[in-house]
Amino acid sequence: MREMISADDALKKLVGKACKFNESVDVAVHFSSKDSVKVGCVFRHPFYFGRILVFCGEPQMAELLDENVTYGGEDLIETIKAKKNFVKGYKYSLATPSMMAKLSKIARILGPRGLMPDSKYGLVTHDVAAAVAAILGGKALFKTNKAGVMHSKIGNLGMGLDKLRENLQVFCESVFATRPKNVGLQGYVRSISVSSTMGDGCFVDFLAL
Repeated sequence: MREMISADDALKKLVGKACKFNESVDVAVHFSSKDSVKVGCVFRHPFYFGRILVFCGEPQMAELLDENVTYGGEDLIETIKAKKNFVKGYKYSLATPSMMAKLSKIARILGPRGLMPDSKYGLVTHDVAAAVAAILGGKALFKTNKAGVMHSKIGNLGMGLDKLRENLQVFCESVFATRPKNVGLQGYVRSISVSSTMGDGCFVDFLAL
């Protein structure tokens, strides 16, 4: 039987360990039923983290320049095509509708990393400025993978315990909100674990959240 500890203890264990770089903190949700394999939702992190790729090819998008935003058109596509690791560290990517067909050149790079823009979540849009502002303001999304497991980053170790705790709480509450009314929480979620990039995972007592 898996040992579960409180969310606070799990995060303290991650934050308190020695690390050589600012590791990401990830959460994984395993659902109890196969009926839950296609869960997805948009929510808002209290504290933003991560970087954004913007495929727009419009010079006027220079107004979006921010240390967390990289934008470009076909030049950016060619850069990524030549150097796959370029996308490392990016959390989201946005694109204008006219750029989507051109992204097919790097779909095999973006797709497996969860960086292919998805119109369902407002990541393919004509109003790129508004979409970037929303993400920088904390907008986030989650969805299950093919195995029915939901993975999401909730921050970096450098954010500290309080901010990580709040991001985790909001994430879990958003997941719980997708539960059908006639299903209990234990019948919906099997387990939730948190881990850092180079650390071991800890199972969280999600019923106490």
